[in-house]
Amino acid sequence: GKPQGVYHSLVAAQQAAASEANKGGRPSLLRQPSNVSSSVSSHGGPQAGEQSKLVETRTEKEIERERIDAIAKAYKVPWRRIFALSKPECGFYMPALLGAAVFGSVMPFEGFLLARSMRAFYKPDPDDMMDGVRLASIGYVILGISTLFGAFTQMGGFAFIGEHLTKRVRTLCFAKFLEQDMAFFDDSKHSPG
Repeated sequence: GKPQGVYHSLVAAQQAAASEANKGGRPSLLRQPSNVSSSVSSHGGPQAGEQSKLVETRTEKEIERERIDAIAKAYKVPWRRIFALSKPECGFYMPALLGAAVFGSVMPFEGFLLARSMRAFYKPDPDDMMDGVRLASIGYVILGISTLFGAFTQMGGFAFIGEHLTKRVRTLCFAKFLEQDMAFFDDSKHSPG
């Protein structure tokens, strides 16, 4: 058969959470009247004789956290679909990856140049020392230019890909939003306001 999609797993996780809540297990909040001693009132609690507010067995946040965890376990990232949606910008992947490789190699080369320039100061001959320092300074200029190139191509390429992918996904979501039946928006969970 046909494998189930992402939306199916999301709906299945939500239905599982809803059926678990409707099974009649522990209710989320119980009201239990009880007298509170005056020692509690000295700590800023209710006065003696007042009934306590709510005794919580499971708070709303815990229930919501469990629901989100169930959805996260059932959800698988659709990598093929993401790359398919960003296919028009596939020409920007190689420059962005090249820029990321250059920008990622900046720190190791900087460490190499720093060690080389420090070693140059330990040479006894002044001419050898100046040659080592000149070579290190040329290396730092090249490193600065390559850092600028790497950062620009990495961030620019991935930003361009990400912006167009986000625009495409938002367009698809809006189109699906407009295709919904009017009764879909009658449910308070789906209302925009």
